[in-house]
Amino acid sequence: MRCLLTLLPVFLLTACGSTQYYMIPPSEVAPISATAHTTNDSTKNNNIYALRYLTLPDYLDNQYVIYYDGEGKVNRNPKRLWNANLSDNIRNNLQQHLSSNGLSSLYTYPLPTNIRANQIVDIQIREMIANAKTKQFYINADWQLTTSDNHKQSLYHFKQNYPLDNTQTNTLIKLYQRALIDLSNAIFPTLSYH
Repeated sequence: MRCLLTLLPVFLLTACGSTQYYMIPPSEVAPISATAHTTNDSTKNNNIYALRYLTLPDYLDNQYVIYYDGEGKVNRNPKRLWNANLSDNIRNNLQQHLSSNGLSSLYTYPLPTNIRANQIVDIQIREMIANAKTKQFYINADWQLTTSDNHKQSLYHFKQNYPLDNTQTNTLIKLYQRALIDLSNAIFPTLSYH
């Protein structure tokens, strides 16, 4: 009897399954094509840039890896969780992708006291989710550039759909990764010091 009571917790734990933790890994990103770079590229390398605000939709402000199921409802599987704060994970990916395009002086807020950015990027991701019914992964984002003297420049927009083969977590992670690379490649040509 004592042996049975000792083994009971082991059986219960294995029957419940385990929780999986995920993050959007940094990827090896080739810089955008040389023809996409503007004549200000040498200036870009001498300026200091900073990612300040990153705003995500409310449904991404939680710990679940989510998607819209076939009925249009948000699927929140408690066994598929983000490993870390998703906002920080996305910000780190964007910073890495922009840096791989040649921005050697790219920081994130809060800035060290001895750093003053020439150009500040604020990003709002309005939508970034997979939809099993439409078999699409969507990203819809805006970004605003601000100069060091607080002069707001143009507001830019990025919207892209990607085909969705399935809603397996690894597929979703790869689509998040692809969307962030494409968003970074859209942001890069808009950066210049005025």
